[in-house]
Amino acid sequence: MKILKNILIGFGGLFVILIVLVVFLAGSSSDFKEEYEPFTKQFLADFSVSWDRASVIDRMSNSLIEDTSTQDVQNFLHQLQGLGELKSFGEITIENYTTHTDTGEEAIFSISTQFEAGHALWKISVSVIDDAARITGIHLVNFEGEMIEAENVVETST
Repeated sequence: MKILKNILIGFGGLFVILIVLVVFLAGSSSDFKEEYEPFTKQFLADFSVSWDRASVIDRMSNSLIEDTSTQDVQNFLHQLQGLGELKSFGEITIENYTTHTDTGEEAIFSISTQFEAGHALWKISVSVIDDAARITGIHLVNFEGEMIEAENVVETST
């Protein structure tokens, strides 16, 4: 009976530690969202003005700069001009928040936006190392609407 009691006490202790860890991580992700949501929104707002990475390159990670330097990506960014003007931000959530002592914090923001041409959902990865935030990834998940014709949008074909 004494062994069973000690086992149950051990499980209880592990359960309490697990609860404390979950509460700590939930609080940390909320703090991360509160601190870096404006940074992420401003990045997307600035980037969407011209879809020219030079306008936001100072906020991009080295790997994202390299990944966006190909001609295919440049063509895609040029086509994004067909979204038109960014009108508003909708729901913004945080996903996959992680923190490490050696690599800092990182998370993915899921951002709903309304453009002139329709609704777009974005996933934007943010990494913070030594209090320096960088965008490490940007992905257009979904677009509902029809791209507009603009004077500076050129149709491309492969």
